[in-house]
Amino acid sequence: MAASTKPIATYGALLANLVIAIAKFVAAAATRSSAMLAEGIHSAVDTGNQALMLFGHRRSQRPADRMHPFGHGQELYFWGVVVAMLLFTVAGFLALETRSLLVGEAVDPELVERLREVVSQDERVADCRNVLTMHFGPDEVLLNLDVAFKQHDSVQEVAETIDRLKEKVRREYDGFSRIFLETETIFAHLEARSPSGRG
Repeated sequence: MAASTKPIATYGALLANLVIAIAKFVAAAATRSSAMLAEGIHSAVDTGNQALMLFGHRRSQRPADRMHPFGHGQELYFWGVVVAMLLFTVAGFLALETRSLLVGEAVDPELVERLREVVSQDERVADCRNVLTMHFGPDEVLLNLDVAFKQHDSVQEVAETIDRLKEKVRREYDGFSRIFLETETIFAHLEARSPSGRG
């Protein structure tokens, strides 16, 4: 009688996780939330686990044959091991993916060079040197720019240029939540480069 029992609880969990996963993916697409996307992946993995358990249960119900005179009941436990391995694999993948957030990794080098070009092309910028970036979270990135402005710019002109540069940077990549600019004039920049200006 036990062999004919259907895994009703597993079917229910599979259906529930599938509905939850779909709802989370829809919410992630609507809100562009990386946290909700991660939750959707979590529910999708749970759905896959339940599907594997159902597959294992179905195979374990096969009747005995010449190669398996005592039946295939133990195959259910094999698929339980497969589910465990899948969970560890997903956990390892997520650990590697989130490592950059844990250690404060910079953004892609190609994006850094693109940002340098965007800033340097401004009519009031004489030079853009250091471009430093660091991830604080999935949607939170810090940007620090070392910019030399052309001589004779007034304080108001410099402030307007800074606002314009921040707007250009955010158009290029909207993930920068904090933007800091270190500024100086081109004459001070050249003096710092000259042997006499190094003290």
